[in-house]
Amino acid sequence: MNDDVEKYLTIAKVDQGGLQYNLEKLDIEDFAKNITEQQKLAVEKRKLTISFETDGQSAYFVNGDKVQLKQVLQNLIDNAMKFTKEGWIKVKLSKVEGNKKIRVAISDSGVGIKSEIMPTLLV
Repeated sequence: MNDDVEKYLTIAKVDQGGLQYNLEKLDIEDFAKNITEQQKLAVEKRKLTISFETDGQSAYFVNGDKVQLKQVLQNLIDNAMKFTKEGWIKVKLSKVEGNKKIRVAISDSGVGIKSEIMPTLLV
């Protein structure tokens, strides 16, 4: 199915409260590393580099929905590609709050988001 149609259908399900999650134990390190590798060709076509790293802590396991997590990570990497004309994209895992949570951060050397727009994001 076309990615845009799939995204629209997912948004419609969320809006209607009909999105169901298939939670399972995931090694988010392997999962995120694989998605980073899958995106590598598209990133390199734009003459950018992409890297994956962790903070060196042991075991990055979460309970999550593979389909939804994949979509989120791909969308964040896609956005980084769109707004980065040259340079790099980095996917990084780290443990926070006393190793109770895992942070997945996507950073890039792009233009960034204007400070006045930040408060309106994800509202």
